[in-house]
Amino acid sequence: MRGHSTSSLKRLRLVVLLEIVLMSISFGAGHAQEDYRTSLSVLFDFSETFYNEQTKPRISRLLDSVTSAITDFSNVSDTPLKISFLGIYELSFDKPPIATAVYQRRLFGVCKEDILCSPKALQDWLELTKTVMLSKQNVRYTDISGGIHSASLIASGQARGEKSMLILSDCKEERPPKTILPKLNLKGFNVVVVYMPLDEDAKDPNNLSVRLEHWQNTFRRAGAAKVTFLHLDGISPSQISKGLKN
Repeated sequence: MRGHSTSSLKRLRLVVLLEIVLMSISFGAGHAQEDYRTSLSVLFDFSETFYNEQTKPRISRLLDSVTSAITDFSNVSDTPLKISFLGIYELSFDKPPIATAVYQRRLFGVCKEDILCSPKALQDWLELTKTVMLSKQNVRYTDISGGIHSASLIASGQARGEKSMLILSDCKEERPPKTILPKLNLKGFNVVVVYMPLDEDAKDPNNLSVRLEHWQNTFRRAGAAKVTFLHLDGISPSQISKGLKN
């Protein structure tokens, strides 16, 4: 028991240290809305059904694909892109992002200190973000709606340009009792959902179909411009990137 406690304490210290490092190199988090014209929010499901020791290898490979997809997506134009990683927790609304950065590809000219300006800098930041995410503990409940609402607010003041949202989840929302469901506004958003079926779906595949249909209808009612669902296994970065673009 004592050994287990020591191990848990070391893990907690590692998570805190990684988050401090990531916060210290978050780029452009305080920039005004008009400083970027494209935004991308990545929502990661920390529920114990999606994120656990058995699924971590698959999740790790998925995050590698996400890194490649974001790199491809971000280099389409030279306009500033705000990237935010948010967690889907027991109560997701109003939780601070795990990491935020503003990226603007610069082949020439001066690069501001608080902006990522090269694909290599972006890659390094994404790799560190992945490390922090995979060091976190999972949670019992899943407030997907609260996470989506938080992500939509990040881009709420964005007057023009693309607004994209990438959701990594098993799409099973289990919110704590008596929590209020937020009203979602996804007008103009391109939404990509990378989903992982649950073990229970093997017994009744209809469960998965019902969940995906529910979210499809939810996104459409909220005004999403484009919705793409992708199965986690066999996914390619180009599929993710394509879904994020107009």
